Amino acid sequence: MQQQEYGALRFYIDFHAHASKRGGFVFGNSLRGQEQVENLLFAKLISLNSISFDFGECGFAEGNMTVKDKRDGLSREGSGRVAIYKETGLVNCYTLECNYHGGKRINYIPQRVDIKTQKIVPVSYTHLRAHETSLHLVCRLLLEKKKNE
Repeated sequence: MQQQEYGALRFYIDFHAHASKRGGFVFGNSLRGQEQVENLLFAKLISLNSISFDFGECGFAEGNMTVKDKRDGLSREGSGRVAIYKETGLVNCYTLECNYHGGKRINYIPQRVDIKTQKIVPVSYTHLRAHETSLHLVCRLLLEKKKNE
């Protein structure tokens, strides 16, 4: 919580693996207005950059924040993403769910081709391109990951 007080906490992601539901998707919190747009944007960006992430399976409904588990009766209000949101107001709180075996859908990711050489060029996200990305979400994540490696 101290990171949020200093403005350093940008994302909270709780990683889960499972065998029942195929593919990769996120659960996010149900928010209002511009906050919900920002919330959905992260999931959409993942789907545009991952062949096996299924945006259609993502859940951002209010019921996903309060529903009780059929097996143990516990509410999702105790989940990390809901608790962190309620404590800090952080918009980007997610539970990332990935299947052990892969997805049921494959996204098409267009490749960038250099017009002069006709060779495929990988997209490079750097601080120089951060201004091109809404709220710098993708760039910040990638730059932080690169710094930590």
